[in-house]
Amino acid sequence: MKKKLQVFVSSTWTDMILERQAAVEAILEAGHIPAGMELFSADNKKQFEVIKKWIRDSDVFILILGGRYGSRENGIGKSYIQREYEYAKRIGKKPIAIILSDKGIANKIAKGDYEISDAEYLQNDYKIFKSSIKNNKMCSFFEDLSSLKNCVMNALRNCEENSNLLGWVRASDAIGDFTYPYVLENQEFCMEYISTTVIKYTKKLYIRMLADGIQYYTDRYSWNAGGTITKSLKNKNQLIVDEFSDGAFQAYTVRLEEASQKGKIYIIDAEFFIDGCNYVEHQYLGLTNSFPVRNLTLCVRVANNLKLLECKYNMYGHSVDRVPKISKVIKPKSGIIEHTFKNLVIGERYNLEWRVVKK
Repeated sequence: MKKKLQVFVSSTWTDMILERQAAVEAILEAGHIPAGMELFSADNKKQFEVIKKWIRDSDVFILILGGRYGSRENGIGKSYIQREYEYAKRIGKKPIAIILSDKGIANKIAKGDYEISDAEYLQNDYKIFKSSIKNNKMCSFFEDLSSLKNCVMNALRNCEENSNLLGWVRASDAIGDFTYPYVLENQEFCMEYISTTVIKYTKKLYIRMLADGIQYYTDRYSWNAGGTITKSLKNKNQLIVDEFSDGAFQAYTVRLEEASQKGKIYIIDAEFFIDGCNYVEHQYLGLTNSFPVRNLTLCVRVANNLKLLECKYNMYGHSVDRVPKISKVIKPKSGIIEHTFKNLVIGERYNLEWRVVKK
């Protein structure tokens, strides 16, 4: 199955227009999908948030470093290209750097592309950034447009051999042939009412990896009752490296304790402490299933001064269905309701439903 990789291209702008064009041509000739700063409006105050989303959604990140350090956002000390590169590294993208050689810079000076009186390539910010990316194993140099295209093509050939990059495929090609990089053996969600306005919500995910070398997992959640949310991970060898909005959801990316070993189960145990939330009497806790999940356990606990009423579990044939295909009443026991769903179906929705009132 031939997959098309989405390739994010990062570079300075005015001095690298022809180089960006050459890189885009190489990406298209290789059968992949280019993405980059041409997509963004320069006066957009949230420009970098948009850029971060495109980097997250891309399979490959390529930095083309010329002889300029690049522009900075007001109040930010680092240039856009450095922030893009460091963000890609932080979320586990293994960025590729293609650097204009000293001879290439000299050629641009001779053509008048770089002013000797304002040589950014001699300034400390540029030198420090260039030195840091030269230490990256995925780094190469080019002198002209032809050699740049060769560098891009070579980098993409290596990426095509990486089975962990999902890429894009035609729907007709994907039928019966698509495999996920992991399976969620179990998920355990628990909402504990400390009071009507203070809630502790925990998510425990058991992830069986189906490929080697995966070290990052992104999880999503939705909360619409306000308050201040503090996240933490029980495994101190894991780290939340990014948080962002994803449509109606909030998302966070966890760096696992090691690059994955195929077949091994990794556990993410996350706690959300919600303080000062709005009191909502009628509540739901659930999941719209978008990945292979074996089992899902949902649990609700309330403090001694609270009471659970009208409790039930629901199964919906589709995420947008209003009427459940299965709905059954649950009787609370000692202020707790719990249900386990088995062998979940992708596209279906599963939840607990209840009312919480003061005794």
